[in-house]
Amino acid sequence: MANILIEAARHAKAELHVAGIEVSHAKLQEVLAALLGYHTYRALKHEEHDQELEHHLSDAEFIVLNQELGECRAAELFELPGEVVLKCIAALEECLPAQVLPSVDAYLERHGMNAVIAALTNNPQKGVHLGPDWSSRYKLSPDQRFSFHEPIWEARRSWQVHAEVSLQSIAPDAEFQEINVLLTHAKAGRSGLVLRGVKPVEDITAVLEVTRVDRLVQRDDGSAVRPWVAVVIHTPSGAVLGSAISLADDLGLLEVNAFADVLRSTLHVGTDESRDYLPYHISKLQIDGSFRSNGLIRMAMIAGVEVTYSTRRMAGGSTERILQKLTTLGMRMRQLRYSRKSKPNVMTLAAFTKHFQKNCKILRRLKSNQHAGHNIGNVLFKPK
Repeated sequence: MANILIEAARHAKAELHVAGIEVSHAKLQEVLAALLGYHTYRALKHEEHDQELEHHLSDAEFIVLNQELGECRAAELFELPGEVVLKCIAALEECLPAQVLPSVDAYLERHGMNAVIAALTNNPQKGVHLGPDWSSRYKLSPDQRFSFHEPIWEARRSWQVHAEVSLQSIAPDAEFQEINVLLTHAKAGRSGLVLRGVKPVEDITAVLEVTRVDRLVQRDDGSAVRPWVAVVIHTPSGAVLGSAISLADDLGLLEVNAFADVLRSTLHVGTDESRDYLPYHISKLQIDGSFRSNGLIRMAMIAGVEVTYSTRRMAGGSTERILQKLTTLGMRMRQLRYSRKSKPNVMTLAAFTKHFQKNCKILRRLKSNQHAGHNIGNVLFKPK
């Protein structure tokens, strides 16, 4: 790919020369690399020699340009950055073997719906059976939405897009059916994509629950308090998707930390094609309506997750039972070692955290195994 960029730089330089703009070959390579998602041309060349990567830029089916980064780099190097960027984009379109798209929106607009239709044709969902003549039996709502959990140029080995579309049968009085589809791409360089798979996914909700544990934990100053815990629970399976602990009474921050724990887990979503699972997609998160965290609302908005509120205990008691398991599992035997006259058992924060997180992992693994037959796997959030 570095050799192709040398040719692209020559092409751009020749076009700029015709326009009366003289530029150096090395500086053009820097702008070309930036358009491909690299902060320097040296970084592009270094990645090209990384044999641990499954794909490189030359393997890409589609290349999505990072025009913002390219414009910033050109502004640092040239007096007329706008003209330079235009010629560099044209050179990439001329020289690169893959299809070059000017933006993520352009990629999704041109190829996203074709992939969704292919998924619904090959893997029918919710009784929707499409075929070559699907347009004569269904119509698409104009408000399709594509979302993703991280910018394409920051994703290292895979990039996933969640598509939400509405189909309506042409039958009289038919209602729109909400359809969710996951597009999985292998990364080829910073800006390159290889479309690996498209599958329908379930529209799944979760709840965020906060409770205070009947257990004493020691603070740094030596005092003992009952800790607050928050968990995000996948309601259909009961799997724990994220959690947080606090010895303070800032429940808003506790909610934010629990939700952030779920978002962090998306960085480790597996892409092993030999396993037949689909990630959880959380479109709605229910929280206690008695208090609202502005930080959580902002995070959910970025993640494309709708927040709903409840004025009563959520999930009909099942969440409460899960919380009880998390906060009591493994502690009863420790309690039996103390008589009624003994001092209360005070745990260190490290010990309580280790115990709590261990139980979260146990329940997550148990629930995931129970639902393996339904193609439910890891957690995935995607912002607009």
